[in-house]
Amino acid sequence: MREVAELLKRLAAEGKTIFVSTHDPELIALCCDKIIRITEGRAQEVG
Repeated sequence: MREVAELLKRLAAEGKTIFVSTHDPELIALCCDKIIRITEGRAQEVG
């Protein structure tokens, strides 16, 4: 998972837009800078 997070961060640093769909809070903490929480098909939190 840490290797995947590093790869995602490298791609983002190259100017790529990365969308990650996960239930893993550790992965989110390692590589995501914006979060959209979806509950019952609706965006509930953006941060």
